Amino acid sequence: AGGTRRRAKKAFRWGGRMAAGWRGWRNGDRLGAVRNGNRPDAIVIDSDGKVTALECERTFKTLKRYEVILSNYLQALKRSEFHRVIWVSPTSEQAWRLRSMVTGIESVLVEGQRVKIDPQRHHAALSFEDYSSFAKRDI
Repeated sequence: AGGTRRRAKKAFRWGGRMAAGWRGWRNGDRLGAVRNGNRPDAIVIDSDGKVTALECERTFKTLKRYEVILSNYLQALKRSEFHRVIWVSPTSEQAWRLRSMVTGIESVLVEGQRVKIDPQRHHAALSFEDYSSFAKRDI
């Protein structure tokens, strides 16, 4: 796990240097305790002052785990803790696969209740990119 975190940090630092207008770059391990137990790999503030949660996804988790992660992020977005979530993967194929997995989730648990996903509403603040696209991102 430690090696993966180091690689994620390296990718995010590289992306952070390349993305114009980003500031307040913080690695997830520096964020302290988080609500719902889901801490992003990094947080950054874009040129419009919007907080973005970043996830470096090098390996895939189970669909059940993505349901929990998606639920946590959707709740955090609703509480305005973040304005968007970007999942960054090494390749475009991995980014596409991850997008398919996450956006294919039809419902999530929120406080013990199953909540149906409305793609227009719930997916609007989610994006999935490969390292190269992320590094060239103009916010």
